[in-house]
Amino acid sequence: IDFGIGSGSASAAALDVFGSNNNNNQNQLEWIHGIDPSQSQREAADLILQRILNTKKEESMENNSNAIDYIPPRITLGE
Repeated sequence: IDFGIGSGSASAAALDVFGSNNNNNQNQLEWIHGIDPSQSQREAADLILQRILNTKKEESMENNSNAIDYIPPRITLGE
């Protein structure tokens, strides 16, 4: 849980550290739940995190012929 998610920087850092860095290309994060009272911050966080996940998926597809290996974490954002 990322309280006060802001722009999602803590979640982005967690994705960088724990996301698909092992040999099996398995994502070690199952779920990112961000909480912020500001709708604009939640929207910004969603855009940033979705971009990171899309980039990781593209990298997975380039490195492996089997793109189904990459399973992104679930992202939920709330107040």
